Amino acid sequence: MSPLNTQKPNYKTMSKKKKVILFLLTFLILFGCSKQPSHPNEIDKSLISYEQYRSLFKNMAIELELPSSKMIEKTDDINLVAIDKEFSLGKRSVLTVDGEQSDTETQERIYYQDENHIITIIDLIYLNASLGKDMIFWPTKQTDTYREQNFLHKYDECMISYNNIIVKVTQVSPEGDLNFTNMQQTVQAVASYLQTYKP
Repeated sequence: MSPLNTQKPNYKTMSKKKKVILFLLTFLILFGCSKQPSHPNEIDKSLISYEQYRSLFKNMAIELELPSSKMIEKTDDINLVAIDKEFSLGKRSVLTVDGEQSDTETQERIYYQDENHIITIIDLIYLNASLGKDMIFWPTKQTDTYREQNFLHKYDECMISYNNIIVKVTQVSPEGDLNFTNMQQTVQAVASYLQTYKP
């Protein structure tokens, strides 16, 4: 009976195929060992609680100042919005945190108006998942439809994610075209407020 070969494999004499397999196995082992396990019960620390969302809305309605505009109205009490469950891809039939008729509505609105009667609407939309802090939407004006349809020049919107809250900024002009500088200043005011806000 021949003795077992206890020598370590010589990397220099290995075939290319064996080297590739060895490299892949080493990579998979190292990657698998370094990955942190994810636990379904782990709390996402970036999530803003529903109570903090309510506070943000209340404070923003009092403290947020927009250029040349004043706050004229905000949603009050409970504003339940019932929907066909299909509209939410089968998730809920009322726009609340639990999807039922409760006092946990997930959207609030603040209205501002300036001396030119331009209405600025700030919507706060509560989500169960964080999107981080970012500008996530501001549609381009560089389309033929926008250039050809003058009424579109009276409307603009953008969205900012503030962890699990979407802040939607909308401007509507009843008369002349919107001034892009005014929208920029409005978005800057909202972004600055969110940057310095302490939940």
